[in-house]
Amino acid sequence: KIPGILPVAIYCEVLLGTVQNLVNVVGDIVISVERAIAQAAEYGHSLKREMAFLTAHSMLHLFGYDHMQDDEREEMERMQEEILAKLGITRD
Repeated sequence: KIPGILPVAIYCEVLLGTVQNLVNVVGDIVISVERAIAQAAEYGHSLKREMAFLTAHSMLHLFGYDHMQDDEREEMERMQEEILAKLGITRD
């Protein structure tokens, strides 16, 4: 299965209001728009929401978060939802 995202280097300034005025190259984020379109349809939400989710998810990986263990997964999911909520992006 081809992933929708490939985290590799990105310029970041603020994540959840905890990192401010940070301008470092951490990695790139490459998103397959074709895969994002398919995933948006599969999950029943907009392409905008899927692209925002993939970006937030990738950024968290770039900052060292993972979801291999249940506690890690729960923390990432909470942070992803918080990021999307701050952007006003819902599952609709």
